[in-house]
Amino acid sequence: YTFGEAVEMQKKQPRMIMVDVYTNWCGPCKMMSKYTFEHPVIAKYLNEKFYPVKFNAETRDSVKFNNVVFVNNSPLENSRPVHDFATSILDGKLMYPSIVFLNEQLQRAQIVAGYHTAEQFEPMIKYFGSGGYKSVKFEDYKQTFVPEIKPQAPSTK
Repeated sequence: YTFGEAVEMQKKQPRMIMVDVYTNWCGPCKMMSKYTFEHPVIAKYLNEKFYPVKFNAETRDSVKFNNVVFVNNSPLENSRPVHDFATSILDGKLMYPSIVFLNEQLQRAQIVAGYHTAEQFEPMIKYFGSGGYKSVKFEDYKQTFVPEIKPQAPSTK
């Protein structure tokens, strides 16, 4: 969904929003889209528990959030034009990919920076999607977490 679509849907049926902040030139972003977000277990859970959003940190489209219109005012000749919304939602720590979890009140619950495999990402999304983040530290949650995604055996090639 676009961010605006997710916010509107969230008003009608509250659930968390997961924002994938990426760029077109980012290799790890492409890998995470293909291998993590397209994994059947991850995709199913994201679509059931979240409003997933992909946000290109270099888009020229405006974004309205909390009565503020965010834009990308970077000069056109700038090779890496950063959108004000990406800067704001990531607290100025621009690392791609970055995943931002927003709670049902549209407040930031967590920023998770960097590439994560489906195996690594499953406990994270289930921690937030289950509401566990409200009462348990992630380290404690992981102690009892039972993954659906089974670890891959290392390749012998």
